[in-house]
Amino acid sequence: MNFTDLPYELRWLILEALADDCRITRGTSDDGLARYVTVCKEWQTILEPEIFRQLIISASCLEYLDMIVGRNSNRRRLVKHIWLRVEFPGYPCGSCVFEESDERIKRNNRAVTRAIYHLFAILSHWESSGPSSPRDGITLELSIHSLSDSKHHFQNHNFSAFHYSEEDDFSENPLAVRLSPRRYDGFHQWESFGSPEHALSFDPFHMNLLSRLRVHGQPISLGEAPPTVEIVRRFLVRRQFYRELGPHALRRIFRALPRLEHIHLECWRSVTHELEFKKNHDREAIFRPYVPPALRRLCWYDDDDSYYELLGTEARQDSPRLAAILVKVSRQLESLAVSFVIDARDFFRSFYPGRVHISEKKYPEFPRLESIALTSNELSPSESSENINNLLHAAGNAAARMPSIRTMELWNGQPGEAAIFCCNRTADAVTISWLTTWDIPLEPRVITAWKNVGIQHRLYSLIVETDRIPPPPICPGSILRHLRLQRQVLHPISLYQIQREADEAADAQAWAAAYEI
Repeated sequence: MNFTDLPYELRWLILEALADDCRITRGTSDDGLARYVTVCKEWQTILEPEIFRQLIISASCLEYLDMIVGRNSNRRRLVKHIWLRVEFPGYPCGSCVFEESDERIKRNNRAVTRAIYHLFAILSHWESSGPSSPRDGITLELSIHSLSDSKHHFQNHNFSAFHYSEEDDFSENPLAVRLSPRRYDGFHQWESFGSPEHALSFDPFHMNLLSRLRVHGQPISLGEAPPTVEIVRRFLVRRQFYRELGPHALRRIFRALPRLEHIHLECWRSVTHELEFKKNHDREAIFRPYVPPALRRLCWYDDDDSYYELLGTEARQDSPRLAAILVKVSRQLESLAVSFVIDARDFFRSFYPGRVHISEKKYPEFPRLESIALTSNELSPSESSENINNLLHAAGNAAARMPSIRTMELWNGQPGEAAIFCCNRTADAVTISWLTTWDIPLEPRVITAWKNVGIQHRLYSLIVETDRIPPPPICPGSILRHLRLQRQVLHPISLYQIQREADEAADAQAWAAAYEI
C-alpha cells in the first residue's frame, strides 16, 4: 500500500505528527521539516503552517525574510511569531574579565539599531488586516547576546535558539534549560564537586565584577527611531538572555508599534547599585508620555538570580514615581503583572486607609482590569503586622475600584520566607487566601474591605482561607509554583527554567550540606 492510498484524514494526522516531532527536535534550522515540503502540494499545504508559524532570524538573514516571506502573501498570513536574535561577535578569554570598551558598546548599539530598523522596515509593508495578514497579528521576540557569553564564567547558560509553543512540555526540550559543564575550568571558577550528580561547582563569589558586567553588557540604545509597524500585537523579551534594551530604546520601539496589545518584559537586575539606580530612573521614561493606545496586557519581571548577582533582594530600590506611572497605564489594561520592578505599597498608595474616601471621584479607577499581580517587600516577617495589614487593606480598597477584577495576587519571597495574598472572584463567591511561612493574622478591617468588593458584585459571603507554606530554600523559583497567576507573571519557558534552577540549586545545597562541602 502506498502513502497516497491511505484515507486523507489519516495522511493529515501522520504529517501533523511529523511536524510536531520536527518542531520539538530541531534547533536553529528548519531544514529537517522544509525538505518534506518539496514532496508534493499536499505535504506543502500541511507542513508550511508549521514551518512559518515561528521564524527564528538573525540579523544577517533579514533579507531572506523579505524575499521568502515578505513578498509571498500566502506565507505572510502563516507567521505568528518572529524571534529576532542579535548576536555580537565573540571575545577571547583574556577579555572575559574586563568590561566592554566604549568602542565595543558603540558597535553593539549600531548592530542592534541596524537589525531592528531593517526588520521594522520589512514588517512595515505587511498588512495589519486582510486575507494576507495573520488574524491576530504577530509576536515579536527579541534577544541579544554575544557568541562568547556562555564560554567563560557562564558556561551553564544556554543562549541557543529553539522553536517552541507556549503549550509545550519543556522538560522534553534540552535547549530550554541551562547547560551542565562537564570539564574542569579553574580560571572561570568551575571546580570539581566530587559527586556524579554535581560534577562541577561554580563559585560566584570569586567571579570578577567586570566579568559579570561583560555578560550583562551595557543597556542597548537605538541610534534612530524604527519605522512604524502595525502587524505586531505582542512584544516579548525572555530572561534567558542577559543583555537588554535600555529604557529609551524600549520607548522608541513601543512608539513604532501603535497596535501593540501585549508587552512582556523579563529583565535582570543590574550588578551594581549605581547601575540599578540609573536604570530605575530611566525606566520612568518608557511610558511617559506615550502609551500604546491598544495596550491591554503588561507583564514586567525583574529577575534576581542571587546565585550570580551582587545585589541581594534586601537591596531592591523603591521606584514610587514609576509606580505612579504604572497606575495611569493600568487604567487601560486588562491584565497587569509587575514583579520586583515596583512595590505594591507604592502602586496602592492612594488607597491606604485614611487617605481618600472610596466614594470620591479622584480615587483612581481601573475599569478594564481583570487580573493583577504585584510584589511587595512589605510582605515579610521583618515588617510589622500593622504595615502588612495596611497594604492588604489598601489592596481591598483598590479592588473596589476595579469592576472587572477576577484575580488579584500580592506576593513576596526570599530564602526562608514567603507570603502570598490572593483574591479570586467567581460567579458564586469571593475567596481570599493568605499563605505565609510565619504567623500573621488578617485584621478585621482587611476582611471588611474585601467583603465590600464582593458586595459590589452581589456576592455577600466572603471565603477566607489561611495556611502555612514551607520556607522556600531558593527564591523566587521555589515560591512561583504556589501562584495562581504564575503564567501571567512569567513566560511558560521562563517559569519552567526558574523552577528547575531552584530545584537544582536546592539539591546542590542539600548535597553540599550533607557532605560538609
